[in-house]
Amino acid sequence: MFESQEKVLLQELPGEPYVYQQITFGKVQRNYHVILGQDFHQYSVPYTLISKRLKILFTTASIVGKYMMNYNVWLFIKKRSFKQNGYTTLKRPHAPTISIWNNTKDGIQNILSSKLNK
Repeated sequence: MFESQEKVLLQELPGEPYVYQQITFGKVQRNYHVILGQDFHQYSVPYTLISKRLKILFTTASIVGKYMMNYNVWLFIKKRSFKQNGYTTLKRPHAPTISIWNNTKDGIQNILSSKLNK
């Protein structure tokens, strides 16, 4: 039966080995990191995702985070680290602190100059 019906339907094996992927969920902490509980390792994410719940897909090589909001998908892709209680952080600004500082500085200067003019 195999020779007559199934053998003709067989295909070649894929070139790359199958990669087992696991799924979990995590909440983005106030420090712009999400924790992968299997390793207790923290991965940085964009600051706009603070307090959001992410779907996290991970393998032995990588970790991917997804968040759906108004048909937009926020993604982060990192190389997985097995360092217990460690951090993987990108060297980029997380929050728009420069524009906040400029607005605050302008406000303080306006207050001081108005008090000096009285």
